[in-house]
Amino acid sequence: MKKRLLRGMALVVMLTVIGVFLPAPVYASQSVTIQPSDEDTHVMEKDADLYDLILATRVLITQSSTTALDAMLFNKDVVVIDLLLPVKDPMSYVKSGAALGVYREDELLDTLHKIFNDESTQRELQRNRKKFTAEYTYKFDGRSASRVIELIGKMLKQRGS
Repeated sequence: MKKRLLRGMALVVMLTVIGVFLPAPVYASQSVTIQPSDEDTHVMEKDADLYDLILATRVLITQSSTTALDAMLFNKDVVVIDLLLPVKDPMSYVKSGAALGVYREDELLDTLHKIFNDESTQRELQRNRKKFTAEYTYKFDGRSASRVIELIGKMLKQRGS
């Protein structure tokens, strides 16, 4: 069964253990046709729940998207593919060591092999992922709305004084 994705739609291909997130701008000027090859391949469209998809994956393959940070918060490995972008790794995921970068098509399988089979790579990614998320997300404790409300209250009190 073919699924035709219209212009500007984000595409998520869910393989058995790999999530591939391609941002809409990459395909904004063209249509994409996907032919799933077997029962283990699922094509999800734009309205699929992002966090359910991330939780179902082992590795997120993306292209310069904040979705990579979301995946890291759920302790998922991330591969950043920069085949077309003029600026490599603009979000510094690869530079920080929190993700692996792929800059040529022939590097992807070797990179995935390292993630799934090389314990040293797995440990290094996990360590760097922890540092990266700690630096860019403050606290991941479910209390951010409470902190914002508290801060607004303090600001209002200062303004009224």
